[in-house]
Amino acid sequence: MTLKNDITKRTASIRKWFTMPLVEKYDNLFKDSGTDSVAIATDNQ
Repeated sequence: MTLKNDITKRTASIRKWFTMPLVEKYDNLFKDSGTDSVAIATDNQ
């Protein structure tokens, strides 16, 4: 559905565009802690 739905693709792109500065901020804050921020961000449990 996502591949064929232009509105869904656009919404996902905008969400990613606005989220990237936040991700980069926390990557910089925790870069020396050994924490994998990508693993934390993708944990849906």
